[in-house]
Amino acid sequence: MHIEVSDGGPAEREGDWAASGTPDEHGRGLDIIDHITAAHGEHDDPGHAVHWTDVNATA
Repeated sequence: MHIEVSDGGPAEREGDWAASGTPDEHGRGLDIIDHITAAHGEHDDPGHAVHWTDVNATA
């Protein structure tokens, strides 16, 4: 199964959301995605970022 989501990124500058946690609280999501998906990545389109993943689905 291929899933894509888009957001308003990439951000022009880091906001309060980035400063609200300690450095060890950032970046864990991609490590989790590495372990549970077949592949994942991202690309920029004009005005937004697109994040995608391929998930092995079984019935």
